[in-house]
Amino acid sequence: MSPAPEARTWAEALDALELDVAEVERLLLVIEADPDVVPDLSAAWTAPAEPLPAEVAPRAAALLTRHQQAVERVTAAMAAIRRQQVRSNRLASRLDQRPENRPVYVDRAV
Repeated sequence: MSPAPEARTWAEALDALELDVAEVERLLLVIEADPDVVPDLSAAWTAPAEPLPAEVAPRAAALLTRHQQAVERVTAAMAAIRRQQVRSNRLASRLDQRPENRPVYVDRAV
């Protein structure tokens, strides 16, 4: 017996979402290894209009857990980037206030 059309639609939608979550997880590993990398995150997922069939609910629940974990990691990475940016701005501000670090130009004949 083949699955209902709604189940096939949801299975395909969950396949697409799973690929998106896997890509975010991969990019997080890249960012965690090298914070200077700026990934391009342009994925957009839309749920099917049909209600979620019971036969794909366990898979959807597992994917939701993975997605929530990825969101937590992205949020943590964004917070770390903000903290680093604040530190960098403070350092740049302090360096700009030191007279010995300001450029000095002297115009003289040689």
